[in-house]
Amino acid sequence: MWDPSLRCRPPRVASGHRYLARLLVLAGLLLSSCSSQSEPTKQTNQEPIVGTEPSGLQGESPESCQSTPVDCNATYLEFARRHSEHARPVANCKALHAQLLELWKGTGSIAPIEPLEPRPGFDLRSALRHELNINFLLQSSGQLVERAAPAFEVHSQQQLDNGVRELQIRLNDTQLGNIPALLILPPGSGPFPTLLALPGHGQNPRQWLDSISSHEITERNFALMVLGIRAYDSHIKEHQASLTLLCQGFSLIGLRVSEAMSALAFIEQHPSLRGDRIGLLGHSGGSTALNLLVHLSSVPRALVSDLRSDYFNFQEIEGRYYLLDETHIGLHRLSPLINQAATAPVPTLDVEYGAPEGLAPLLDFLAQHLKP
Repeated sequence: MWDPSLRCRPPRVASGHRYLARLLVLAGLLLSSCSSQSEPTKQTNQEPIVGTEPSGLQGESPESCQSTPVDCNATYLEFARRHSEHARPVANCKALHAQLLELWKGTGSIAPIEPLEPRPGFDLRSALRHELNINFLLQSSGQLVERAAPAFEVHSQQQLDNGVRELQIRLNDTQLGNIPALLILPPGSGPFPTLLALPGHGQNPRQWLDSISSHEITERNFALMVLGIRAYDSHIKEHQASLTLLCQGFSLIGLRVSEAMSALAFIEQHPSLRGDRIGLLGHSGGSTALNLLVHLSSVPRALVSDLRSDYFNFQEIEGRYYLLDETHIGLHRLSPLINQAATAPVPTLDVEYGAPEGLAPLLDFLAQHLKP
């Protein structure tokens, strides 16, 4: 169904003593706030790729980011500055890329340790919110803690011959900027059960839609919302945003999840969409974000995922290593818990990467769990 070649590099799911050996070192690398510089780190032959200062942003506009969101990272580069009161700066930002790369390659000499079991009373949702440093982006509504519904504008719309409507929309999130999305509505007035989809690296919503048999979705009377994911090039834009955020105690994966929560809030308040019947459909990097989302939001009722990650990944291009959005030390430590589909808060269907058997079994599963 989806083209597996679009995935930059499958993330390594570490296991055994090598995985355990990294945990304590990783924990100390990013998670504590520091006011002084750490000791000099061992030098590697890895040449720095880019700095963490914004550069080359002149070409970004709401219009260009609507059509090609993967190349837009200005909002993320400014995020830490705008929310500096919530920052948790690392000790030595200049050394962070080299340190992470050494750990990822496994070239460091780290003694193996025994696995750490969660203590009694451990709550994964609270732990994830803390590690991602997103509590300040959420609001309480009764017993639920979610994102506020964003304002939105319709960029363009068209009605197809079969009565299906396609709307290019833009969510105007006050904290996360303009989030592009493609909204597909079946014939009729609704409200429709809705699928929120996150595509893989390098794909804008239209490219992802063209890679699947999307007519099967609307024929099942599902609405479909596909988010445009920014800074998603597996290259300089994504690396720069990822490193800038990690240096200040934020993360690109944390903002990815927050944007998806904003989309859920949009669906809940839209008159043509059923906010009580939302399913999640992820591909590749989109799956890594949605695997997290079900642990953070009470809104979705089912998840289809084609990838599990250990949340620690680089992309190698011509001998250089670019930091990918999913990389987060806290999540890396929690990944065995995140990836337990059998204990996920919602019914979860794990499928082969790219869903080669097509949409039908995925939609059967979602239809079963999105019944009234």
